[in-house]
Amino acid sequence: MNSLRVLAGPEAYQRIKQNGLTPDAVDAIFGASGAAKWLAIQGLDKAIFGQWIHKRRKDLHLFGTSIGAWKLAAAASAKPEVAMDQLAEAYIAQRYNKQTRPEDVAAEAERILNAFLHAEDIEAILQNAKVHLHIGTIRSKGLLASDRRAHLALAMLQLALKNVGGRDALKQSMERVLFSTSPEQFPLFRGDGYKTQRFPLNRSNIKKALLASGSIPYVLPAVRDIPGAEPGSYRDGGMLDYHPVPSNFSRFEGLILYPHFYPHLIPGWFDKTYKKRRASGSIVNNVVVLTPSEDFVARLPYQRIPDRKDFKRFLGRDDERERVWRAGLAASQELGEDFLEAVRSGDIASRLERL
Repeated sequence: MNSLRVLAGPEAYQRIKQNGLTPDAVDAIFGASGAAKWLAIQGLDKAIFGQWIHKRRKDLHLFGTSIGAWKLAAAASAKPEVAMDQLAEAYIAQRYNKQTRPEDVAAEAERILNAFLHAEDIEAILQNAKVHLHIGTIRSKGLLASDRRAHLALAMLQLALKNVGGRDALKQSMERVLFSTSPEQFPLFRGDGYKTQRFPLNRSNIKKALLASGSIPYVLPAVRDIPGAEPGSYRDGGMLDYHPVPSNFSRFEGLILYPHFYPHLIPGWFDKTYKKRRASGSIVNNVVVLTPSEDFVARLPYQRIPDRKDFKRFLGRDDERERVWRAGLAASQELGEDFLEAVRSGDIASRLERL
């Protein structure tokens, strides 16, 4: 059984069937929100960025929200594989208790950032003329801009109720804000009608932008007034772009590669309970999703990939949680090996599934 599944939108399916998959066929790589779920595909990310995509001759765009943005920042750094290992180890080492406050989680988030994103990595990201990093956040409005728990509770309830009518109903509460090394080169358009702004990344705001991208309401406080952007309250980009769907806000002529922990894309955080809202058809036209197979997941501890709820499942038993997470991390190296062999041999075309 293959460890890796390869799913492709209509156009991507035909392109790979005819020409296989090469680094130069890819215009962008996207990364999804999902916290600890990333650990189950870390080996795949390392193979892509450490051994495969660097052979590309043309420009490459990287876009992610939350942990997707963090791992892509590691991928764009001076030594991608080293940075990804540092990110994984620092992430696994988090420990919390029943008295943990959002401020405590924010301090841990800063520790993790500092563990893999050093001064030389920031310079490498900002100075890279070929690889362009784009970090997705939201600028929250109304009650969602507050860190008071009562205000947040009411805001989240209102958003959940509004979202019953579709993601367009959330426009009054948030806008998309991208922080980019090359804002003018990102092919942005008003696909879903959300107000979308983009600002340049620099030394003074890159860590704040990354913190904002993963600032989940209740879990972490909002990041206020990021340098170089409009004043405001910035939060987790996954609230709007949970598993970012390119056609919602950007268009690329080439393929979009999507290393992912699921075989589907859920556009927004509030769409998780609606299976009919999973992206399909023309909206994922040139997207290629690489994801663990059911057989691979069945061989992981507890037959599932790690997730953020493990902090509660293993509360007070962090040694056991770390063992489970490191087992998933080690197993993920198999996904990278499977991917490299599939593209080298050309077998990837025969393994394609429709997304």
